[in-house]
Amino acid sequence: MVKAKRNQIAADNEVAKDARNARRFKQERDPVEYEKQKIGQREAYAAKIESEEGREVRAYAKVPGKTCEEHDDNARQRHAERERERRANATQAEKDAAADKKWAARQRKKNVPEEQIAEGLAKRAADRQHRQPEPGPYDENPNFGAF
Repeated sequence: MVKAKRNQIAADNEVAKDARNARRFKQERDPVEYEKQKIGQREAYAAKIESEEGREVRAYAKVPGKTCEEHDDNARQRHAERERERRANATQAEKDAAADKKWAARQRKKNVPEEQIAEGLAKRAADRQHRQPEPGPYDENPNFGAF
């Protein structure tokens, strides 16, 4: 019984491998015809789902867009939105580290020596500490100010 099941699995794997190889060989032989066939299959599947289930099939592209320009524009918009969200959720320490990194890069571009850059970073950290002091014992208490 186990041997028969194992043989059946091996046969199924062989059939699947042959199908994959046939698709790959077809793609290599005639990529234009292969792409047309894929588009036709996708349209047929979308029509079938529309008629049977009454819903649309989502786009196959990760970022929707009919043309390459639309696709690229949509991708840029999604990236910008993710960056805005990431910056909005960043902690003050992360924002400070990013600002220090950019400041140091600007200084290096001006050919400022590394010693002066290190002193400047220390001064920026001290100024930041002065403007944003560490929370005291009352501020750390989660019940502070609760009524």
